[in-house]
Amino acid sequence: MTKRILVVEDDEALRRVYARLLGSCGYSLTLAGGAGEARALLAAASYDLMITDYELGDGKGTEIIETARAGVDGGGSIIMISGSLETAEMDRLAEHYRLAGCFPKPFNLEALLSKISETLS
Repeated sequence: MTKRILVVEDDEALRRVYARLLGSCGYSLTLAGGAGEARALLAAASYDLMITDYELGDGKGTEIIETARAGVDGGGSIIMISGSLETAEMDRLAEHYRLAGCFPKPFNLEALLSKISETLS
């Protein structure tokens, strides 16, 4: 069964990178440009993995994580990406929200792909 991934990223160029990268790996990918769009998508479907940016134009990634966690399936696995948080804060959020991983921007593509593969296996 193809694994479903929701990517929440307000930077259009980075969304295209995710689409190209994850699409080529055979995942079923859904892209959201912000918190509002992500909430609507989470209400309509479930995902095996959500990758969300922390700083979104219309909200915070933690708000989307809370929405996902409140869902029927508990939101599946979640990876958060941030260009603004210090490592200690990322670690705290990872523990608090039971995240599969946290990555600072810019992130290493190979490390992210490895974490995605590990999380979905």
